[in-house]
Amino acid sequence: VPASEVLANGCNLDIKNPNGKQDFEHLPPEQLVKDILHKERRIMEIMGELQQILERTGDE
Repeated sequence: VPASEVLANGCNLDIKNPNGKQDFEHLPPEQLVKDILHKERRIMEIMGELQQILERTGDE
C-alpha cells in the first residue's frame, strides 16, 4: 500500500490485503468435526509410522 494511500485514509493501518482471499467458506459444524477427526486419525497414523521407524533405528 503506498504511503500516500495510508495518509489519505487518516493513517488507518486496517487496510485490507488486496491479494488476500475475500470469501471464506463456512462449513456446518458437523462437517468441521468430521474433517478434524479425519485429520487427527491421519496424524495418529503418521505418528505410529514414525514411532516404528525410530524403534527400528534405535535397535541398530
